[in-house]
Amino acid sequence: DNLLKNNTLRVKNRSYLVNILRGCIVQFDREKILDLFKKNNIPVGAIRTMKEVFENPLSEKMILQQGNAKCVRTVAFKVSQPSDKH
Repeated sequence: DNLLKNNTLRVKNRSYLVNILRGCIVQFDREKILDLFKKNNIPVGAIRTMKEVFENPLSEKMILQQGNAKCVRTVAFKVSQPSDKH
């Protein structure tokens, strides 16, 4: 498609591209498409609902309790310095 042949055109025609991709992606189960991308070394991540976040054991350290309300930390990773060892 000439509207998408290079990055400049893909940026310019972003809504057109998003509609094409959305139409393709919705045909897949989320876990299946995540696995497919990972197997092909394509960077990918799931967008989860808040219910999924609160039920996921991996999120436990990110959940903050404030009275009766729960919230999620916005930064979930640790930054470390590279080791001097080779």
